[in-house]
Amino acid sequence: TTLFRSWKQTLLTVPVRTIAHFIRVSKQSLDDVAQLQSMIDGRMSLGLQIAEDYQLLNGLGTGQDLTGLVTASKAYNRTTGGDTKLDALRRAYTQVRLSEYTADGVILNPADWEAIELLKGTDTRYVWVNVNDGGIARLWRMNVVDTTAMAGTKFLVGAFGMGAQLFDRQNATIEVFEQDGTNVRENMVTIRAEERLARSEEHTSEL
Repeated sequence: TTLFRSWKQTLLTVPVRTIAHFIRVSKQSLDDVAQLQSMIDGRMSLGLQIAEDYQLLNGLGTGQDLTGLVTASKAYNRTTGGDTKLDALRRAYTQVRLSEYTADGVILNPADWEAIELLKGTDTRYVWVNVNDGGIARLWRMNVVDTTAMAGTKFLVGAFGMGAQLFDRQNATIEVFEQDGTNVRENMVTIRAEERLARSEEHTSEL
């Protein structure tokens, strides 16, 4: 007897969304092109990246939100009493594997990643990290990404190489506005950085 397993693939595409970051600066700073360029390259790019990280993880898929990876993910369901943080991440790896995928990454809050790196055995030695070089940011064959966009004590384990795809519909653009709020009275300008993104998500179900 030959058994066949077939899979039904449904590609869902979420709408293109705009992610923006704003700062206010003095109008006089516009006279110093080099200073302004440095600010745009530094603060604005970082602020936009932080806003993007939050949307990619936590967007609710309503209004102008993307559908975030956390929002679209399946809840962790392999909790066992007495598990450490490392145990839970290993069991999450298996949960992904039981869905016929191989997890390739884990996303953690920086405080939780710190707690894992500082784990010590009964001999007071660190469990896995070499403090001389800091170790490689990997756990259970998965790459580790720490970001403040992930809530504390929460984690996301997934096959990110296959689970979703991000489309940059418009690279970051910078615009300057004088007429915004109290800018005219306070001699300020508003600088806005924004980009347009879309994320497609592939769901797999067994027939």
